[in-house]
Amino acid sequence: MINGKEEHLALLEKTLGGVMNSLCLSFEGRFIALNGQLFRPNQFISQPVQDHDVIEIVQFMGGG
Repeated sequence: MINGKEEHLALLEKTLGGVMNSLCLSFEGRFIALNGQLFRPNQFISQPVQDHDVIEIVQFMGGG
């Protein structure tokens, strides 16, 4: 599940980085909560994912 939607991705790499690449999203400025645990962009490549994980992709935005 990604951002509240059931997603079925064919991943070349079963990592958070593979998820981001499959969704054509850059790592820059984003964080990922994987099953409630927060990961920084430098951890995406090494953090494995499994079927039925809950992923929330967060992008911080500035503004006033």
